[in-house]
Amino acid sequence: MWDLGMSDRDAAHRLWIMCKRDPLFFINTFGWIYEPRTPKELPFITYEPQDEAILRLDRAAGHFDVGIDKSRDMGGSWVVLSWMFWRWNFYRLQSFLLVSRTEALVDSADDSDALFWKLDFLREYLPPFLRPNLTRSDRAHLKLMHPVTRSMINGASTTSDVARGGRRTTVFMDEYAAFSLNDGYAVLASTQAVTNTRVFLSTPKGAAGAFYEMMHGQGLEIDRIHLHWSRHPLKRRGLYTAEHGILKVLDERYDYPKGYEFVLDGKLRSPWYDKECRRCPIPTLIAQELDIDYVGSASLAFNREILNLAIKRDTRDPVVIGELKYTMDSADPLEFGDRELGRWKLWVHTDAYGSISQSRNYCCGCDISWGTSDMRGRGASNSVASWYDRDTGVKIAQLTVTGVEPKDFAKMVVATCRWMGGKDEVGPHLGWEANGPGRVFGEEVLRLGYRNVYYRKTSDNQGATIGKATEVPGWWSTKDAKISLLTEYQRALQTGECCNRDESSIREAECYVVMPNGSWEHQGGIGTLNPLEAADNHGDKVIADSIAWMLCRKRVDPAKPQVQRDYTNPMCFAARMEQRKRERESVTRY
Repeated sequence: MWDLGMSDRDAAHRLWIMCKRDPLFFINTFGWIYEPRTPKELPFITYEPQDEAILRLDRAAGHFDVGIDKSRDMGGSWVVLSWMFWRWNFYRLQSFLLVSRTEALVDSADDSDALFWKLDFLREYLPPFLRPNLTRSDRAHLKLMHPVTRSMINGASTTSDVARGGRRTTVFMDEYAAFSLNDGYAVLASTQAVTNTRVFLSTPKGAAGAFYEMMHGQGLEIDRIHLHWSRHPLKRRGLYTAEHGILKVLDERYDYPKGYEFVLDGKLRSPWYDKECRRCPIPTLIAQELDIDYVGSASLAFNREILNLAIKRDTRDPVVIGELKYTMDSADPLEFGDRELGRWKLWVHTDAYGSISQSRNYCCGCDISWGTSDMRGRGASNSVASWYDRDTGVKIAQLTVTGVEPKDFAKMVVATCRWMGGKDEVGPHLGWEANGPGRVFGEEVLRLGYRNVYYRKTSDNQGATIGKATEVPGWWSTKDAKISLLTEYQRALQTGECCNRDESSIREAECYVVMPNGSWEHQGGIGTLNPLEAADNHGDKVIADSIAWMLCRKRVDPAKPQVQRDYTNPMCFAARMEQRKRERESVTRY
């Protein structure tokens, strides 16, 4: 094609038209890339997933955002830059902005990893009939201007005001997950009004930050593209996996070496992938660089094997899903009814009276959100209450709500506790995280007259618990207290002492990571721009379950004799309540 265009002016004109009409023809015919590991120049012959990404980028331009998560060495940066370069070269008045962590990664004449270095390389290897002649002002630092189309490519490093005030056809953010947490959210905010199309490209770096939220957020207008190594025609040779420990070969044409040692862990694997795993003994790096595994690419606080064991051993579908009706002023329960999309989940049956067994003792742990959200319902974490059987450590109920104020959530919890009752007649032992919105929640609980609540323990100067209860209700979260609470919860899940029936609650524990200062935080709340959504306001189900388990461990000794009540007047209120309790228990036993 090069020789044809150089020898025939009419052919060169036709080739120019063909290149303008089809980015895949242009890139595969005249595109070159630099491979430093060889090192040499290579013709850019795109693979099928790269073709798909280029076409989807072009469809999105001017309309919606694009997120691309990738395994390493999938040519993601070359794909995006080649598409931008094609538009810059053939279409008028395009305006692009390239953003990376540092200015040197955007434009450096001595660094082949710099984005503008790659653009210069693409232009340099074009035939003369496609390559524009640039002046010094056309190609300046962080600037590439086309003298004919007047299209522009600029560069910038991450600042809180990047691109603010301008307008762009597309803004490209390279290795977006590697931006600092604050920079990631700041760039997200500053570029929203600048362009209709932002391209977020990165390998994962944990289940937190702006890139994670863009790739996993619900209701976002974004096209998500996944460049996984298993779609690479060379790396997928000999692709296999395992189901229930049994080998399943996916590439039947591949001839494995005799005696090949397959790894039957259920992941997608190939001889190339197995070799890379042997080169890197750190699982988090494999998850980050190859697996596109957001959770596995962070330093996890909870052991995945323990969580998977608990899920397999303990989780069940709810027996009943429904709604509880109650009085809004005093939080007195009225009636519990089945409802397909109800917010209450029960893992126990109700009796003929619409109640649960009164022969058990219960406890309840809560994590409370401020209940604030945007118009689409995003931005607020959940408020969660988990109820456990204090005698067995089995989770029996859960209430999960979003966008409910702490006072209103307190009414829902108190009404549920009164509805549940229990053998000791004082209702479930109630504990909650007292930080932030927990204070408002606790004040409402006490105002409603519910008194079977957990009171904070006193501590010495070193933070060790002395054991004497204070007059301050609720569990107070500190770095050490939180680690202690979650560590004990993980131990109880491992031994089976704590039996959590809800799979989503256990899965949420996978997103807890160990921070550089040693604290345990949920990744969904790290670095958020919303001050109401700090790190302590995520991992809601885990905190609720952990507090509930803490109360279970403080359960009354079953060997302790129960108080016997003697009612002189059989028609007094207390005696009639006792008679009704005996009637309920007889129905339950039947």
